[in-house]
Amino acid sequence: MELEQLNEKLENIKWLDKEIEALKLEIELLDSGAYKRNHLSASPFQKNTNNNAENKIVSTIKLKEDLEERLDRVIEERLEIVGMIDKNPCVLERTVLRLFYVSNLPNWAVAEKIDRSASAMYLILRRGKERLAKIL
Repeated sequence: MELEQLNEKLENIKWLDKEIEALKLEIELLDSGAYKRNHLSASPFQKNTNNNAENKIVSTIKLKEDLEERLDRVIEERLEIVGMIDKNPCVLERTVLRLFYVSNLPNWAVAEKIDRSASAMYLILRRGKERLAKIL
């Protein structure tokens, strides 16, 4: 795998985390009844039928199932990327990659956790990504 592709995948972890949070929030709001079906639908106008309440319940259940399926796919994608990090044989590099990308810690916090300077941490991070790109 090219280093640029690896960098992109690793950066995607942060966005996947945000998407997971957003999907969980949508599901939670559906469960609590805070969302009305017409706020979530592409077409908020429904015909007035005898089964209007039943149709709303069914469409809300369908929407929740769709959100849960999407959440599962996003979590699976995140786990794949995290699994790539685990393929790095160097423990220090793997730890730095996890702290920086998976735990989303700022560079100074990662440096502090591994008891190294920020510049040393960046060097370890770069080496870790280079080694990982060669492996993948």
